[in-house]
Amino acid sequence: MRRMVPMLGDPKNTYLLITEEATNKAIAFVWWAHCKGQMAAQWAEGYNNRYRPPTMNGALMDATGGARYLKRAKLLEEKDFIQLKELYVLPDYLRQGLGGLLVAVGVHKADELGLPAYTEASPEGLGLYIKHGVEEVDRVTVDLEQWGGPKGDFNSYGLLYREVSLVS
Repeated sequence: MRRMVPMLGDPKNTYLLITEEATNKAIAFVWWAHCKGQMAAQWAEGYNNRYRPPTMNGALMDATGGARYLKRAKLLEEKDFIQLKELYVLPDYLRQGLGGLLVAVGVHKADELGLPAYTEASPEGLGLYIKHGVEEVDRVTVDLEQWGGPKGDFNSYGLLYREVSLVS
């Protein structure tokens, strides 16, 4: 038997931890953040002031995470939204419905608040979100070969969006 335990945190956010009841072992986690819409100048300031460790490749960071940030800003603009920031299920517990349960919790919360839901996903995770009505609206794909990756190595993330549903 499994149980869900609400986690401490910002009350505007939803944090859930799923544990094995018998062992109390954490087996899955989700963080849905309540995000405020921003004016274009605020998005630009956030982009210009984002954390960039000096030891990391800035151009590669711009091409991957930076490109996703700019596309997110253009898509969401001044809308408040609920963003899936983190979702993790231990490998031994995959394909048991836990990820879907955690996605459904955030989508339901977004609908309750009358807000759209947003996340970003690798190709491997895309199907999970689509099952819950989240649609791919854009994509960032970067050929990693120019940064020393092997030929044919790509970083690809879908930008996923779901309007508010009146029937949840």
